[in-house]
Order: sequence, then structure tokens, then C-alpha cells
Amino acid sequence: EAGWPLWSIALIILSFGLFIYFIYDQKRKLSANKNPLIDVRLFEIKDFKGVISDWSIVLDGDPKNEEALVARGAAKINTADYTGGIVDLDEAIKINSKNPISWCNRGVAKSANKIYPEAIKDLDQAIKLKFDYSEAYFRRATVKLKMKGDKQGACEDLTKADSLGDPDAYKLIEQHCKSK
Repeated sequence: EAGWPLWSIALIILSFGLFIYFIYDQKRKLSANKNPLIDVRLFEIKDFKGVISDWSIVLDGDPKNEEALVARGAAKINTADYTGGIVDLDEAIKINSKNPISWCNRGVAKSANKIYPEAIKDLDQAIKLKFDYSEAYFRRATVKLKMKGDKQGACEDLTKADSLGDPDAYKLIEQHCKSK
């Protein structure tokens, strides 16, 4: 009887570990285009304005917090505040120019603002920093398709992104790269 609190705690910890593994497994199935039991994207944050507000509070106390700048920049991009996202990511890159996520996200924002050559440069840098960054290859391909000048390069990037496991690359390969 005296050990029941320990058993309860052990079971809670074990349950939490199993839940984390379940979520990981469902994400893996989703990215492999298999049918997961649940769509784990339901757990992802959608309140980007709240995220911006939260990270702004962090930045009020520590304006050089790279993680906060990257997160707030990404949230701004998700609310279509591309210029605001670029400003935050510029600051994050000044603090740490070796973070491929900052470069990739800034490339996405520049592409949304139709600053395509600069977007390509940022995405090139993200890939240079992390050669197996599937999202950067995918994003660079979409910019190349928007520019309508480098379809072959876009298809090469999509093929690379697909080989690295990007879940959306194959759809664009089918649309833009397969001979009809």
C-alpha cells in the first residue's frame, strides 16, 4: 500500500511516453501518405496572433532571443505579415547566421512578397547550411515555378525534396515535371 503513489507516477510517465511515441508514429504515417489513426495536424497551433503576442512578450524582456525572433517571424508569415516576418528573421540571422530555418522562412516571406531573386538566395543559403533540408528544396522549387524561368531546376529541387521525404513534393512533380 505504501508504494501506490510511486506506481501511479510511473504509470503516468509511461502513458505520457507512449502518447509522444503515438504522435510521432502518426506524423510519420501522415508524411509517408499512409492512413494514420488520427490527423496529428489537429494538434498544431493555429492561433498565430496569440503566438505573435506571446513571443513579443519574450522579446520585450530579451530583444536578442533568436528562438523568439524565428518563432514570431514564422507566425507573422502565417498571418500574411510577410514584411514583419522578414524584419524578425533579419534580426535572427544577424544573431545566428547558421540557422537554416531562419533562412528558409525568410525565403518563403520574400517569395510571398514577390522578391523572387532574394528568396532564391535565402533558400540557397538554407540548403548550403543543411544539405538534406527537404522543405528548403521544396520552397526553392515553388519559387522557381513562380518565376517561370527555371522549370528544370524546379523539377530537380522537387525530386530532391521528394527523395528527402517532403510530403508535398510528389504532387508538384506530377503537375509540373511529368511529360504529358
